Amino acid sequence: MNFELKGLDQVISALSRIKAIPHERPLKLLIVGKGDQNKYKTMAKNAGLDDEIRFAGIRKEKMEEVYLAADFYAMLSSFDTFE
Repeated sequence: MNFELKGLDQVISALSRIKAIPHERPLKLLIVGKGDQNKYKTMAKNAGLDDEIRFAGIRKEKMEEVYLAADFYAMLSSFDTFE
């Protein structure tokens, strides 16, 4: 699946709004997968998140380590695959 199908634009937008709220812990977003990284890096920079977002590319091994290191997991979808 690519970034468009995963709703990455909405995740970046939400993270931008969350960052505006005072909090103690730093916000970081690790993006794993494939898609137009330049488009989303530009979107992150325009949202003031270029230091908070990292692209890891496609990973097929040790994904359990990525999931365990996360505080939450998000993969939005604009369609229902169960119909």
